[in-house]
Amino acid sequence: MTADRFFPQDRQEMRRPLSNDGAGHEERAIGVDNKFCTITISRTSKTAWVAVGDYMGKRIEVVGSSASNAARRWIAAARYKGNGWIER
Repeated sequence: MTADRFFPQDRQEMRRPLSNDGAGHEERAIGVDNKFCTITISRTSKTAWVAVGDYMGKRIEVVGSSASNAARRWIAAARYKGNGWIER
């Protein structure tokens, strides 16, 4: 289940950046399986964005082709981690 089902009024708020320094960095509040955390999204090149954040005590870092794509990939990685991901 997604956080959107439990907190529909927060859905739009979660999509807005918490902060943006104008240099391609922004922070977003993300809900993953009823756990809310903050991720930082940075632009590393013209077509590469990196989303970084902590989930369940582990740092997750993913690359996407846009800021929203990087955020979606980060959420997918966090859900994978929450379902018993074993780090080797």
